Amino acid sequence: MIDQLFIVGIYLLIIFMCTYITLEYRQHKMSKQYFVVWLVAVFLTGPFGFLLYLLCGKRYKGL
Repeated sequence: MIDQLFIVGIYLLIIFMCTYITLEYRQHKMSKQYFVVWLVAVFLTGPFGFLLYLLCGKRYKGL
């Protein structure tokens, strides 16, 4: 039971992180190409890709 809750929590976290990146794209803070790259990176790597986005992506405005 606890394992299933953990898996659901991870999926919800990934959905929230992808939503955050989508929100920034909709506010025209990045190009479509960078949006797709970051979205795939976060979807495949989870929190690691999101931390990389927060640290590098915002500093260089779309790595």
